Amino acid sequence: KDEANALVSLCANLLARVAVLLSPAMPRTCEKIAQTLGFEISTATYEKIILNNEILDFKAQKTQPLFPKIEKELMATAVPSVSEPAKTAPAPQEKSDAKIKIDDFKKCVIKVGTVLECSNIEGSEKLLKFKIDLGEEQPRQILSGIAKFYAPADLVGKQVCVLANLKPAKIFGHISEGMILSAEDGSLCLIAPMAAVKNGSEIG
Repeated sequence: KDEANALVSLCANLLARVAVLLSPAMPRTCEKIAQTLGFEISTATYEKIILNNEILDFKAQKTQPLFPKIEKELMATAVPSVSEPAKTAPAPQEKSDAKIKIDDFKKCVIKVGTVLECSNIEGSEKLLKFKIDLGEEQPRQILSGIAKFYAPADLVGKQVCVLANLKPAKIFGHISEGMILSAEDGSLCLIAPMAAVKNGSEIG
């Protein structure tokens, strides 16, 4: 028990040193560490634990995780496109209510396509893999995290709206070449035209 307590104390002191040194770059996170361990990030603390290498005693409090958990299938890695698209979408930005100009919207190429195939991704509870006809020479393979809302068999033959000039990404070991658009308000509903249109028809 004494050895275990000593190890926890060592880890707490190391974490305190990290928090003090990183506080200029990550102030909120480091302040949360300091509050949890019960010490103050200050010049006096810096001198004590960094310059003088003193060991402090901590009484830790319960706290929430410092960083949110990132699920494996959401850790997409961008891969180079096989063919250069007609238009290039800007890098994804955090959603906000900021107003944009019509030219910003025109950078997005949104097309209607028909779902030719749809299947679950082995090892993922959220992802579905689609083959979608967007009126191009080859169908697009697109992954979408809507498996909790739709069964694959119910989507085959349906028309959907696709952000078509999104850079391809590798998700869960599969290439995804676009994004299927949907609306969410607790449940989820795919966006589709009210009447059937030609595959590849642009929305705008």
